[in-house]
Amino acid sequence: MSMKKYEIIVNNNTFKLEYEPKFPSEKISDVVQFLNQQKGFPAKAKLYISVDNHIRDLNYDLNSVKNNVIEINFSDVIENFSIQHIDKDEKYKLILDKVDICKQLIEIEKKIANSIKSEEYPIKILKKKKILDRNLFLCQIFFYQQEIFYFVQAIFYIRYNDKLQLFQIDAFSHFDKIKQKIRQKLGIEEEIELYFRGQQLEDERTYFYYNIHQNAELELKMKNMQRIQISYQNKIYKFNVSVNMTIEQLAKYYKQLEQIHQNQILQVHHLNKLLENNTKIGNLDLSDNAEFKITNKIQERAMVIKFVSKLQEQVHFQKQVSNLDFFSTILESQIFKGKVFQFYVNGNILEITDGLIFNSIKFKENEYLIQYQMIQNFEYLNVTFKDEEGKTFTKQVKSEDTINTELEMNIKYDNLRIKAYKKGQLIDLNGTYRSEGIQDGDIIEYCLSDMVIQLQIWYQNQRQIQEICIHYLDTVKELKEKVINQFKITYECKIILDGYDLQDYEYIKNYRNNVVFTVSKAFYFKIELLLDNNIEQSESRFYETEKVKELKSQYTELFQDDVCVDVDDNEDIKDEEELSAFIGKVLRISKRNVNVKYKFQGHQSVYEDKFYKKDTLGMMLKKIAKGNSRCYIANNLMDPTIKLINLNLDPNTVITIECTSRAQLFEFNNNQNRVDIEFYPEEIISNTIKTHIKGKFVIYEGNREINIQNSFRDEQIQNTAQLYYILLVTIKFMSYEAKEVQYQKTCRVDKKISQILSPNHPNKIRVYYLEKEINQDSTLAEVGVPDFSELQIEELESTLILHIDNKIRTLSIDKDMTVQLLKEHLNLNQENYYLYQLIDQAQALSNDVVLKSLHNINNEIELIYKTGNNLIKIILVDSDDKEYTEYVKLNQQVKTFLQEFELKYNLKDAELFYEGETINPDKCFSDIQIAQNGKFEIFF
Repeated sequence: MSMKKYEIIVNNNTFKLEYEPKFPSEKISDVVQFLNQQKGFPAKAKLYISVDNHIRDLNYDLNSVKNNVIEINFSDVIENFSIQHIDKDEKYKLILDKVDICKQLIEIEKKIANSIKSEEYPIKILKKKKILDRNLFLCQIFFYQQEIFYFVQAIFYIRYNDKLQLFQIDAFSHFDKIKQKIRQKLGIEEEIELYFRGQQLEDERTYFYYNIHQNAELELKMKNMQRIQISYQNKIYKFNVSVNMTIEQLAKYYKQLEQIHQNQILQVHHLNKLLENNTKIGNLDLSDNAEFKITNKIQERAMVIKFVSKLQEQVHFQKQVSNLDFFSTILESQIFKGKVFQFYVNGNILEITDGLIFNSIKFKENEYLIQYQMIQNFEYLNVTFKDEEGKTFTKQVKSEDTINTELEMNIKYDNLRIKAYKKGQLIDLNGTYRSEGIQDGDIIEYCLSDMVIQLQIWYQNQRQIQEICIHYLDTVKELKEKVINQFKITYECKIILDGYDLQDYEYIKNYRNNVVFTVSKAFYFKIELLLDNNIEQSESRFYETEKVKELKSQYTELFQDDVCVDVDDNEDIKDEEELSAFIGKVLRISKRNVNVKYKFQGHQSVYEDKFYKKDTLGMMLKKIAKGNSRCYIANNLMDPTIKLINLNLDPNTVITIECTSRAQLFEFNNNQNRVDIEFYPEEIISNTIKTHIKGKFVIYEGNREINIQNSFRDEQIQNTAQLYYILLVTIKFMSYEAKEVQYQKTCRVDKKISQILSPNHPNKIRVYYLEKEINQDSTLAEVGVPDFSELQIEELESTLILHIDNKIRTLSIDKDMTVQLLKEHLNLNQENYYLYQLIDQAQALSNDVVLKSLHNINNEIELIYKTGNNLIKIILVDSDDKEYTEYVKLNQQVKTFLQEFELKYNLKDAELFYEGETINPDKCFSDIQIAQNGKFEIFF
């Protein structure tokens, strides 16, 4: 009695099929299993099952279905589905949002087209470089994350040699690659240009960029072409050819054009000269429409060949051929087909090569005779192969071929064991068709019996890859039973593939070829629980491939906290490690965290939080405080490397946290280069700041200079303070002329050079740095004078201290001024007066002396203006109290002076008195004791 049939509507009428139960008690789960086998829907897919307009589950009995229609929708959504472009260019890689792998590829194509905004070009999905049927479901080709690609199909045409050539490309291809493909297909060597509607298409742009419509015709232009004329057998042709084309290529091209026999050798002549095959057109000196002549090297003629059996001369036949035909064409004749023959000409064995033509065979004159003898016999057979479901394929094979060779090429599962029959008789697949009696037109029926799969299993204390033989139709449940028996597993096990637990009802054959299944056995693990400093022993059962995180999840509720697992008090085991690594060991489980109470210095609020017990104090502080910090317990500064578990904190202990303060530090007049500095109040300022500033510096807060040798607390620098610094440089000041160091100073770089030099150089000067004069109104920073540099000073003026008439005058003078110019400048023209160096008044200075040569140790010039050293000034008073001032030489006699005086003032009979006494006229002035400011009396 046949069962009731059901119509199955899948995925909102995407497709329908008919289902006939095999057993009376089948459920919806059997229908789902059938669909999984047919379409490859994943076992973990979500199901929406509607029967008689009601939602049903997998356990619903088919006998309860009334209208014989079952609607089933499969769904398995991947949140972020990644698909790579065929060129594997990361720029075109797409991440599609919420892709249901139980949908057809056409839906994925729409998503891709929408993502890249492609309306003009269709999207194609590929796998292993083959375009997939868009009606396939994604799960059928995306099984276990096998890589798939997409490309954007663009079609265009090129007209070349009056023929339209079709090209199919990916629209994301750049035109440099497209040109390369065109040249390769059309056999063009020279550079080409492409145009669309008059616009040149640039190499660096993609086809997609220009949005060229589908099936467009692109215009091709070639560079470096030559116009030529060819004559052949009274025919004349004109061509445009590339200058890079060789004579050999030209002959080949012409042979194809005129359909000349493929074995004919063409010779090309120009100006009655035979051209070499490797000569390029461009290397010939050609005018436009240059003439070429092509001739045949071999004169083609018909030949009638007589073939005679060497063993039976009465057996013979004739064959008409061209002398240019390949000898191999004879082997296609029915008499030679499927067999191996030896051929003879003039009694000698004919050496047959792939390129042998009849023209090359040395026959006797006008006698075209070839003898033949069979040396090996085989025949071609047409054999049909038929599987258990009646599907067939037919192949032409040789009778000496091995049967198994053809089956291996056409059956995907190379780990399957196959049995084959001819008319119900088992045949040996390793035999030949001849040995197994297979005739032309026979049918070989084959079935899949056993299959060998690979298992990864923990066996004999190590991870091994083992093979196991199962029936082709075995389910996962049956595989488990065989594994338990063969490997003597004490408890149960499960089968895993790519991280997924396989369901008992799934067929092993549905999984891709050459995969390795993992066997996960159940084990009892010894557990130590650390509860309130007490250790409790227990055992728990887990599968060996389960992760440590799954073990933890079972004990979180018991500890009312996160837990950690270790072995032998070593580091905590990571969540993703498999439990198989710890078989036979004791797993210790304890609370992962410790409770910590803490407060911030200067605040009363106390906080409580959980921290990983193996964290250090430093790690804890990084989680709590912003910036750097340190902590104290009972006013004791704590080592940040101490682990929390080693502190043994009691519930009343409060950790005090001190955070660093922050200040902004920037360079004076440069607000861009701001840096944040962190500091504790008792830190010395210079120690903190010198890590941020290279060299010497001074620090200011506002207008207040900070003593950087003090602490931040001593200088009252608060959080968020604004500090700026000025760099200091040490400069050596050198004499420009002598190249000697005059003095050394440490200066602020923001000071003008004139301010730095004015205390030491009141007069006009020039300043040089690196042999170039610099602007004295610039600062050291503007000039770019670094630390420990040298500045050269050229003095343009000197300071003159002049003693005159018991007075002192100070003035600046040109350093190159002479004594003569100084006298003129100061109007020093008193008779008998001279200039002397103050420190050396032995001799008056001559007029040509340059004043700069008279500098003293203070870089000054000190002079005295007075009478000469052999003159004295005397004052004479006459009877009318009139005074005369005269200069006399010390060795001059009085009488000589009186004679000169009388002549000078037109007087007579002059007589000289000093202090009431008459002076002897024969005496010299040096003999007279003249007091300071003493006066002489003179009478006429």
